Amino acid sequence: MRTGLLVLSVVLTLGPMHARCVLLTNVAQAVKGADVVFVGTVVTMKTLDANRSISTFRVTRAWKGDVDATVRIYGSRVFEGYVADFQPGREYLVFGKWETSESRQTEDGRVWWGFPGVRGKVLRSGSCGGTGRFMPTVSTLKRLGPGWLPSKRR
Repeated sequence: MRTGLLVLSVVLTLGPMHARCVLLTNVAQAVKGADVVFVGTVVTMKTLDANRSISTFRVTRAWKGDVDATVRIYGSRVFEGYVADFQPGREYLVFGKWETSESRQTEDGRVWWGFPGVRGKVLRSGSCGGTGRFMPTVSTLKRLGPGWLPSKRR
């Protein structure tokens, strides 16, 4: 019974995100499912409309993927939980996935994904993939390993 109440509580908390995912709390799983893993501070966040935003990060350490010193994360509030309420000045551990930037629409014609003027792939991230505020613990840092500075790739 307690487990059922806990799950219900999580579902109610996540309801407004329109997420259809299982939150990853295991660092190893999150790294495995990501194309890019890094820690960075949000420099800017631009809201395009009620559903889409672009956040720019200054990267301080990377663990996986092709990571530059500055990275943009493209977010959508209604696509598979790919949203993290990033706030400028705060540091996040980001598990990102490369996705197509093509526009997608709802049946009534509203655009819910896609970024005008952007071609090819964009980097997305959100709470479903494990992305969240960076609160380093010995366990997390041990699982991630030493990583590298974005300007000093291995």
